[in-house]
Amino acid sequence: MRKESGTLYAHLFDWRQETDYADFKDFNEATVKPLLEEVHQLNNLLTRLIEEGK
Repeated sequence: MRKESGTLYAHLFDWRQETDYADFKDFNEATVKPLLEEVHQLNNLLTRLIEEGK
């Protein structure tokens, strides 16, 4: 896995933690939309790695 993939995963995990413990957390389109393609690529990578491990 590339370093960028790990960085993205850590960033997304941080967001998840924030939403678990904050009363209100709002993600707007300007914040999320730029990450959609990166997340799609990360999902594909993880799926491929899981399938190769079978």
